Amino acid sequence: GPGNPGDFGCRRSIDLARSRSIPIFGVCLGMQAIVEAFGGRLRRLERPMHGKPSRIDLSPSGGDRVVSADVATTPSVVFAGLGPEITVGRYHSLCADADDLPPELRVTAVTRDGVIMAVEHLTEPIAGVQFHPESIMSLGGEAGIRMIRNVVEGLARDRVGGGVAPSERG
Repeated sequence: GPGNPGDFGCRRSIDLARSRSIPIFGVCLGMQAIVEAFGGRLRRLERPMHGKPSRIDLSPSGGDRVVSADVATTPSVVFAGLGPEITVGRYHSLCADADDLPPELRVTAVTRDGVIMAVEHLTEPIAGVQFHPESIMSLGGEAGIRMIRNVVEGLARDRVGGGVAPSERG
């Protein structure tokens, strides 16, 4: 990735969006920024994952793997209609530290080795993915397009203060 979210003023942008009840969807650095904005920490991966495909688990239990953070038990806005696993394109060397994840964020996807790949806020229309849904590696079975559509429609519908999803407009 290009660096650390703190190097780019991401926290200020997140705070501003939250103060105006604007839904937030963070991709890669954006997910890292969401984690940091709520008080979480990042850690460096053992091996950078630049241009690498990975299978990620979208199942509520985290499958049969031990996951350091709690995996969501309610449906994900981002992954609605997908699962239980998909392949995604990764381009990062930092990730959310599962041992220091903010309590208001829930994990909605992990890699087979337990790296957090997606989070959603428990009460606000905020979600982030560590991978790139627009990557050619994430488009298999139209998963990437589905995720983007889910975010646009789901987060807009759940907007603080009551938004209307694009598909609900006349």
